[in-house]
Amino acid sequence: ISISEQTEETIEDLLSSLINLLQAEIATKHITMIVFIEILNVLHRLYFARSDLKTHVRILKIVDKIFHIVPSCSQITTTSNEDHLIPGESFLFASLELLVCVLISYYPHIAGDLQLGPIFQMKLSIKSNTDNNQINELILLNVKLLSQLITLCTTDEGLQALIPVILHLLLSSSFALLSTKTDEQKQLLSTINQLLDNIFSTTIDKNILYSTMITIINFRTNLINKGISDNGHFVQCLTSLIINSTSINLTDQCIDFYQKAFEDEQTETHIRVLQCLNQLFQCANISIRNRLIQIFTPLLLNEIKKLNENQQQQEYIIEILIIFETLLAAVDSTLQSINQRIGKANKNDVEPLRIPLLIVGSKYDEFQKLEPEAKKTIIKTLRFLAFYHGATLLSYSEKQESVYLKSAIHHLLFDTNLPEKQPQIDYQKPLYIKSGSDTLEQVGPPPIPEYELGDLREQTPLAVWRAAYCKRFPQEVEKRDPSLMQDYGRDPQYADASIDAMREQKIAELQRYLTMKTRSRS
Repeated sequence: ISISEQTEETIEDLLSSLINLLQAEIATKHITMIVFIEILNVLHRLYFARSDLKTHVRILKIVDKIFHIVPSCSQITTTSNEDHLIPGESFLFASLELLVCVLISYYPHIAGDLQLGPIFQMKLSIKSNTDNNQINELILLNVKLLSQLITLCTTDEGLQALIPVILHLLLSSSFALLSTKTDEQKQLLSTINQLLDNIFSTTIDKNILYSTMITIINFRTNLINKGISDNGHFVQCLTSLIINSTSINLTDQCIDFYQKAFEDEQTETHIRVLQCLNQLFQCANISIRNRLIQIFTPLLLNEIKKLNENQQQQEYIIEILIIFETLLAAVDSTLQSINQRIGKANKNDVEPLRIPLLIVGSKYDEFQKLEPEAKKTIIKTLRFLAFYHGATLLSYSEKQESVYLKSAIHHLLFDTNLPEKQPQIDYQKPLYIKSGSDTLEQVGPPPIPEYELGDLREQTPLAVWRAAYCKRFPQEVEKRDPSLMQDYGRDPQYADASIDAMREQKIAELQRYLTMKTRSRS
């Protein structure tokens, strides 16, 4: 049946019937992937046969319905073709083809640098409809579906193919609509953030995350080089990516991106960059947070010195003060934690770490076999280290269960309370000393005779205790092959027969591959 020959009323009836079918129980029990692919192909042909926006929106709503029921369909099994985007055989390809064509038929310049094949190019036709509000509604629905598409992908290969294309289209769409109503811009930014959330809901490879980061950086850089401002829109996109990720680190390219954005004099961009910095200063990734704080705190201090009190720059001052409030809250929280861990100790006598420390004396059953004086020396030294660094100290043996070890680990991971038990400091019993509960007077002097203390030339308490311990237990300086430091796999200290055999096998395979590659080039 020729779609182009059907009346608007017939088309409406067909679409309504299709929606009813997809809502019925039979859809999830009996419809196969081939049927869904054919439905998408029919909708694709209908889209280009009809020019009214009402029909176009109905088509996308049907696609939305299909996306929601596909994961629960009992007759659907993912094939290898699914995630390799094979035309005519892949549900992902059929979906992407329809959504891409819808998007770039209204905004053809959005395709940009994408290498779209003829199967896309031959179907493009610029829509002349001038109802911008309806078009924006259509585009917002389209980009929402694009962001959902990767949740239907099940392999890294499929994700690597989909994410760069979808992210480019979303960024391009958001740029195309930057001049539209603020609410629509917020919806677009929300959609991009949803895409990033969807990325993290998959078992995604770290390389894909870096690729996503580079795509955002390059997109904004190209706009800026053309003299076009993004109002900080894509700075927020990159910030969302970094905040949500637990496996990526900041690259020099990323640092440079934020520094250039910070120097942007456009008011809206500068305010959004400051807001993003505030979010990053609260990032769960400590290395990212500390590196950005180290770089941008001097810049923020320098900027606030130069600001005047006109209305525009008052907005900058407010955002910078909010950032410093975040920093002070973090410092205050850290100081409270440190004070709690050192107890009543004189702050001049200790050097607590900024993060909680747990010292575990393992192999307690072996420790019990040592002579009493050796045990006293080890216990006193460990107690001093725990006191000096604000640590919790306990003994542990695999041969006897330790409630305190489990409690201490739960305390560090989930901030639960440690058992309220009197410190166990007797060297003949298992140790348990909660941070802040020991004192320097109880620990006593270093474990060597007083007349030998005068011979020590160390300047700090930690160095004195180290020297005292080394007098009782002289340390052996091992002469090691410097080359082992470059390749720990050859170090006999870490030898493991099965792992070493597998390593040799992989090295041999790599060598054969490199040899074949060299021959093929020559």
